[in-house]
Amino acid sequence: MAKKSSAPVSGKKAERQASPLSANCEGLKLRIFTKLAHIAHVLGSPARLRIIQLLAQAPRNVEELARLGGESVANTSQHLQKMSQERLVYSTRHGLTRVYQLSSPAVLAIWESLQEFGHTLSPELVDCEQRLYDPSYRSPLSAEQIFAAVQAKKAVLLDIRDSKETSATPISGALSIPLDNLKDSLDKIKQQAAKNSPVYVVCRGRYCELATEAVEELRAAGYEAFRVLESPYKLRTLLIKK
Repeated sequence: MAKKSSAPVSGKKAERQASPLSANCEGLKLRIFTKLAHIAHVLGSPARLRIIQLLAQAPRNVEELARLGGESVANTSQHLQKMSQERLVYSTRHGLTRVYQLSSPAVLAIWESLQEFGHTLSPELVDCEQRLYDPSYRSPLSAEQIFAAVQAKKAVLLDIRDSKETSATPISGALSIPLDNLKDSLDKIKQQAAKNSPVYVVCRGRYCELATEAVEELRAAGYEAFRVLESPYKLRTLLIKK
């Protein structure tokens, strides 16, 4: 019995299978996914995420980032080198000092989105945040409602970051008093709005413990005080959209 010859592959199909363009696309896609994986890997470090949170407030040198992040200067320098390689940060020289800053607002957008994604995905993350502060400290108002109350002089928005951070990333309408100076500057709060107006405290974001300390100090002094979960970056973005 004669063997059946296999059906010839159509010209179009053969051309599609052997297309150099198709092979080139696969190679390019592999490079794309590999590069994205490298960027995700750089983000997959608690110390480097902490650096992003700090640089979101103001440019910093290695020594400042090491001190604020609780890492050694050597480790911080290595983290910054990896972040520089993937262009998450860049540096400029100021005399003998190299100062680092985020390369783009897109880095901040990723950091903000990661926090929201994490809270959607991880009950453990939600539980950890709830342990950071008394639930009664959390603002009952949205950021938009707080801005409206501040504009009507019915509330005070208090930024308790240090002067370097508030100068680099100011929040329109906020009263800036560093936490270390808060006890000696309570009169400034009284001058900002009507008597007995609530005070909404801004810090570096939802995981910043300084806001909790400020709320405790203000409540001990007789103020109705709450902490704002939104970061300065998010508040500034909301103001731009208004």
